[in-house]
Amino acid sequence: VRSAFINSLVQNFASITNLRSSEKFVKMLEGHHPDFLFRHIELGLSSFPYQVFVDAKERTYQGMLLSILYGMGFDLLSERTTNTGRIDIVLEVSSTTYIIELKLDGSSDKALKQIHDKRYFKPYIHKGKTIVIIGANFSSKDRNISSWKGELLSEKGEIIRELSPIKKD
Repeated sequence: VRSAFINSLVQNFASITNLRSSEKFVKMLEGHHPDFLFRHIELGLSSFPYQVFVDAKERTYQGMLLSILYGMGFDLLSERTTNTGRIDIVLEVSSTTYIIELKLDGSSDKALKQIHDKRYFKPYIHKGKTIVIIGANFSSKDRNISSWKGELLSEKGEIIRELSPIKKD
């Protein structure tokens, strides 16, 4: 059912980008610049008709986000089970693993804290890749991502630096 829902969203609502655009997104993610990706996601979510959001739950937003990311050509894991819980989204590029936790009408801080508390990044340490953990919050009022924040971790799981959106003018 989930797969059919995501495929339906991709076919009907997500504009499939060309390979050159996908390469640009991969390059930005490899350079640890998720802001570029989140700006595109905001645009993508704004293209969904408001009726899709009626009685929407966190999983609805997660499905829409997955459809956008699949449409961009990413290979993802959704609801990746660990010994402490489920990671909402795992996205891997050649040099970096992205772990994304989502909240609806919560906070990006709370989502990021959950990643740390449950140590969702632990299965990905010592794999020769840096790790980016991101907490993102959706607003049911705005029907879009309201905030996100993240951290770049070494392949050992140590914090290198914080990641946050670039301020818009």
